[in-house]
Amino acid sequence: MDAARRALAPLGAAASFSWLVLAIYCPIGVAIQAPANASIYGGSVALWVLASAIGMLSLIALLSAARARALRRGDPSPSSVLLSYALAATAQSVTFGLVTVLLGADDSPHLGFRLTGLFFQVPLLAVVGYAVARHDAHRRIIAELRHTREQLLAIGHSVDAELDRVGAKLTHVVHESLEPAMASFDAALTDVAAGGEKLAAISALDALVEERVRPLAHELVAEPDEPIELTGSVGRSPARVPLPKRFRLGDAIKPGFAASVLVVGALATAARALDPGGALIYLATLSLSTWVILTLAKRVLASAQVRTAIGLPAAVLIYAVAGSAAFWFIGLVGVARPAGVAGAVAVFLALLGLAIGTDLLVQARRALSESELAAQTLALEQAVALIRRRERLVRRRLAFVVHGALQGALHAAALRLAESEVVSEQLGEEIRSDLAVALAQIEGRPEAGGSLRTSATISELLSVWDSHRQFSVRLGESVEGMLSSDADVDEAVAEVIREAVNNAFRHGAANTVEVEVTVTASSLSERASGIGISVRDDGSSNLGASEPGLGSALFDDLCRSWELDDDGRGTTFQALIALNA
Repeated sequence: MDAARRALAPLGAAASFSWLVLAIYCPIGVAIQAPANASIYGGSVALWVLASAIGMLSLIALLSAARARALRRGDPSPSSVLLSYALAATAQSVTFGLVTVLLGADDSPHLGFRLTGLFFQVPLLAVVGYAVARHDAHRRIIAELRHTREQLLAIGHSVDAELDRVGAKLTHVVHESLEPAMASFDAALTDVAAGGEKLAAISALDALVEERVRPLAHELVAEPDEPIELTGSVGRSPARVPLPKRFRLGDAIKPGFAASVLVVGALATAARALDPGGALIYLATLSLSTWVILTLAKRVLASAQVRTAIGLPAAVLIYAVAGSAAFWFIGLVGVARPAGVAGAVAVFLALLGLAIGTDLLVQARRALSESELAAQTLALEQAVALIRRRERLVRRRLAFVVHGALQGALHAAALRLAESEVVSEQLGEEIRSDLAVALAQIEGRPEAGGSLRTSATISELLSVWDSHRQFSVRLGESVEGMLSSDADVDEAVAEVIREAVNNAFRHGAANTVEVEVTVTASSLSERASGIGISVRDDGSSNLGASEPGLGSALFDDLCRSWELDDDGRGTTFQALIALNA
């Protein structure tokens, strides 16, 4: 039962009622039904064709109604599809029989015979619906593959542009968020330089830090919820996966399946033309003969591979020949058989071979399409991950710039304003210059080949703090060479120094800060293992005074290890930044 359910599962789709099923089945049904009835009952073939075609209209109406209902309720079950096929075929058979009488093709509708024809029509409908449903499933995979390819193509043609766009967008957001408050502080600074109250400028600074800078830094560090939006020119790439070049005939020959379906399809003519015992013998020998012939063909052709272009026609021919040979053989051995159905048996098996062969090709193409879809999807996920990683890095860098460089410059500005008896225009320009340097860092890291980020950061810190605090830096031997060889380590050292120095002046209320940067060696060899940073000051560490913030997150991200020690006379921060090589 489980095997049967799995085999029928593809029928459970709205595509089983599609117009393609009707377009394939109806002409075939008329082509088989009309000549067979004309040979049995006599009369004009044209009238039988007309009557059969009118009957097909009722089948089309019922299956169209079933499709409309399926589309409203979702995919149907295989059993409901088969039931719909049976009802539609019944309507067609009854309509066909009645129309033959109205047209004068026959004097009786022969409804008993027509209804036994369901054993032929329903399997044929199921074969066509099965093939179309499988094809529709493959078509959906192709549509998904095309969409994935187009997305990947859009990224692939402009990865650098996408990465630059992400950085530019975030930088623009940061500037847009800061500009109003920066403008407000600048106006307050101008007013103070013109003789106004300096507390207004200090209040503007505090508001800038508390209402803009600090929340913005935390917002940048937080993971974004919105999905990546892909932009750029989307090119068209063919999504059609080619068929296999070779077709193995043995795979298309299904003796047991063909023999079983043939018995069901031949039941109607056997019941009409033969007595029950003769019909049973006829069906058994026809089925057995077909099975034997197809089994022999499968054995002979099991490993035979031909070009796909001729493989399917060859499979159809094998089934047709097997049907004709089986029908001829049972007549040769003296088994009674219905008259005028030799062609119908051959055509029925040929159609069955066509359906089986087509299904194999569809499945082969579907397997290749699914494999390529998986590969394309993985590539797309990797490309999106690259952009997402760049976005995270840009957000974190901007957060640390806002938290470190800008907030440090703002705090230094507040101290200089608070400690200056007179706020001159020169002091105002110096503060503006320091803030401009900090804001410039939002635009990005220095280009390759430029000055060291660490050296630039030290110069910036000296400019900000050295005029009103004691600040000294000593770089050990080989430090600059190590930093020149690795831009990531250079940036990490610069950001850690900046954060540690700003913390000492800003939170520790230090007056003196000494920084020493050295190359550390592994305990097992003399090879360099990292860059050691030591920051000593005469302030307080305030250990345990607050929850870890962005500074601690920065140290955790950039340092292999770090610690803060307060000996009562001052604070020492020590960190180790690992080398990438």
